[in-house]
Amino acid sequence: MQIYPGRLFVRHLSSIRIKLIFSLVIFVGSHVVNAQDELNVITDNWIKYSDAPNSLYHHLTGQAYNLLKERTDAVTGLKTLSGWQQRQNWIKETLSDMVGPFPEKTPLNAKIQRIIEKDGYRIEHLVYESQPGFYVTASMFIPGGLKKKSKAPVVIYCSGHSEEGYRSPVYLHVIANLAKKGFIVFAFDPVGQGERLEYFDPKTGKSRIGGPTTEHSYPGAQAFITGSS
Repeated sequence: MQIYPGRLFVRHLSSIRIKLIFSLVIFVGSHVVNAQDELNVITDNWIKYSDAPNSLYHHLTGQAYNLLKERTDAVTGLKTLSGWQQRQNWIKETLSDMVGPFPEKTPLNAKIQRIIEKDGYRIEHLVYESQPGFYVTASMFIPGGLKKKSKAPVVIYCSGHSEEGYRSPVYLHVIANLAKKGFIVFAFDPVGQGERLEYFDPKTGKSRIGGPTTEHSYPGAQAFITGSS
């Protein structure tokens, strides 16, 4: 087969043209990809910027993690007694600024309602006034055989968000264990728990507004307006 020079030249030009077009496609395509990458706000970011109903929650937890790290760094650096005392003073000032000043100390007017004897300890159910006219139901768990005016370590027991307060079987198990080991345990009902419903409905025997957390937050929001809690 005979190939003339003119045909070779044409075929050569065609090959060059194909290479140029291919290079141009790659060049333009790469710029399109780069432009798309710059405008891509979904890939690898979708989880972070989704879940709009909980966006405030995610924002606050992000701040909380940063603050926890700051606390860890600050506490790790404490090496002296004066350093710890300065930290204590800072915590007191910060708490006072956040939740308002602590109320003045007033007479508790504590009254024992009844005494129950248990195996290894006794329970003294009582009522006292944390502030004048603001009553708190509580119980004192006292080790058996403890004589009057003798000293013993004391645990102030703060229960979780159970409707029955410290009377939850799980909590009572812990309290009884401490009392049998020689600890005096003072357990009290937080606002809205146990015998201390602030929005009690006599017809149902329950709260008018909901469970323990609502019983906390409902009056709490009103107290914040006054600069207290």
